[in-house]
Amino acid sequence: MFYPITASGGADLEWLERAGLAGTRAMLATHYFGFPKSMSRLRAFCDAHHIALIEDCAHAFFGVSEGVAVGSWGDIAIASLPKFFPAPEGGLILSATQPLNKLDMAQCSWRDEIKAAVDAVEIGVVHGRFTGLNAILGTVFRLKNLLRHHPTAVPVIHSSESAKLAPDFRLDSLRPVVAARWIASSVHDSRIVGNRRRNYAALASRLSRIDGAHALHPDLPGDATPYVFPLYVNDPATSYQRLRSAGIPLFRWDEVWPGTPVLDGDHGLDWAHRVFQLGCHQDLSLNDIEAMATTVREAICL
Repeated sequence: MFYPITASGGADLEWLERAGLAGTRAMLATHYFGFPKSMSRLRAFCDAHHIALIEDCAHAFFGVSEGVAVGSWGDIAIASLPKFFPAPEGGLILSATQPLNKLDMAQCSWRDEIKAAVDAVEIGVVHGRFTGLNAILGTVFRLKNLLRHHPTAVPVIHSSESAKLAPDFRLDSLRPVVAARWIASSVHDSRIVGNRRRNYAALASRLSRIDGAHALHPDLPGDATPYVFPLYVNDPATSYQRLRSAGIPLFRWDEVWPGTPVLDGDHGLDWAHRVFQLGCHQDLSLNDIEAMATTVREAICL
């Protein structure tokens, strides 16, 4: 079942108290945009109703909620590596209270491991991260891509063979590739946190008080490391595609889950349409941020 979220992004506990929860075994709660939500009341609610709490930290790899690290409130917590680290893939499941050693996570195949490592290096080359080697590696990857897209290199797959090419496995049955785990454990967390907070503050100073839009969170709490800068736009239809075409790193939740109900007091559906999620990635410079903010102001304030 779906439940409404409040203007702060938290669960509407008053609505949940009135809802029929018979048979409910688990609840998913999210720290939207990287802003840790207060969790103590929700934790108490779930305990009182014998409901397991799944804490969704996909947007909040770093952060503190009521003095406790995000991910520590839930019976289970889930998180994402690529949203915060320069890792090619990787989803995480963890628990501060439940033993997870019974989960049988198989290793990826050696082909998948090699492909992920090569993909990670290629991304680094695209962004000029291999000083002295970018030109050589760039030539190698351009040749690889040319060969991959050569007409004679594309196999013909008949419909009768397609079933054989779809192995029966679940994504949650595999451990993250070694390259993703190594990258995530080797980077400087302080740089990620510091640069994202710096970029968010710069966007907030330029976009929080413009005609036609406002920041959902104009002030950045000290315990938050933002995933994106959420900008609420009054008339999104006139500017969203224009900004996307201009190359601005932003997105919104264009596709709503089929059957999502309209609930009194719910801000989720409105956010899906009107909230532009602007990138505040740690590798964006302040010049990048200034250029983004200028383009956004011009598009929205027409």
